[in-house]
Amino acid sequence: MRHSPRPRQLGAVVEHDEQRRSELMRTLAVWLDTGCNTAQAARELHLERQSMHHRLQRIFELCGGDPRGTGRLVAFHLATRLARLYSARPITAFSTGSRGASLERTTAATSPFAATGGTRMRKIILMMSASLDGFFETLDRDISWHLVDDELLGFLNEQFRGMGAFMFGRITYDVMADYWNTAAPDPDISAHMFEFAGIWREMPKFVFSRTLTQAGSNTTVIHDVVPEQIAELKAQPGGDIVLSGANLASALMQHGLIDEFRIRVNPIVLGQGRPLFEDPGVRMGLRLEGTRTFRNGVVLLHYSRNGA
Repeated sequence: MRHSPRPRQLGAVVEHDEQRRSELMRTLAVWLDTGCNTAQAARELHLERQSMHHRLQRIFELCGGDPRGTGRLVAFHLATRLARLYSARPITAFSTGSRGASLERTTAATSPFAATGGTRMRKIILMMSASLDGFFETLDRDISWHLVDDELLGFLNEQFRGMGAFMFGRITYDVMADYWNTAAPDPDISAHMFEFAGIWREMPKFVFSRTLTQAGSNTTVIHDVVPEQIAELKAQPGGDIVLSGANLASALMQHGLIDEFRIRVNPIVLGQGRPLFEDPGVRMGLRLEGTRTFRNGVVLLHYSRNGA
């Protein structure tokens, strides 16, 4: 069996990725390919600039310092290319067809839970809006206070383009599908909304529901949160998975299945409502990856689960 080489200078980085399922080697490779242009690399990796700086700092710590201005830069570039050459894997896509599918009727050969030998574990990333006091909707399910303008939607589209799937609870899916399945033909929507409508149609979607038997195009119905199956889904090749839905998030948190939290804090105090984290029953240490403030007052808080 052929094994990926471990360049002497980058051995600690490779081991870090293997042990923590991180993406430091990929980050380093993209950064080097852009001529050490941190801003461009952050855009290509769909990272906030602060997150990119955090990753580079960790890489430099592991490999003995910043290689810029030293004779190691060329060696690092060659080493990352060699590592990618040896670790390349064929990537196959999963499709549920035009009418959606239920996992109860899916065979092992076509199941989205069937492992295919991907090179990295996909992450489940919770991306939701919340009030300053931690509610995601009012008691009567009002979310009209969620601030989404062109700047924020453009940023979200950039994030979504690098993802591999959406994952929803039933209620969130119904709300999204009711609008976005028919939004594209609307001549009054903005360019960013039109772009997201295309992302919505093309992106594979997983919806968790015990009662739903069939969903729309490119959508798979999953009836229960089974940790082993979710872990196998994360092992599939492809981009990371965007999670939305408070109840589903709590269920996944109980099993340590959420890897990142990208919470958009809106400039409002509701006083009461439905909490974003409703009794998940776990205590979880987090690592700050970055923040971003938008002109409308929304602040993005980006955290990773310790060990993710």
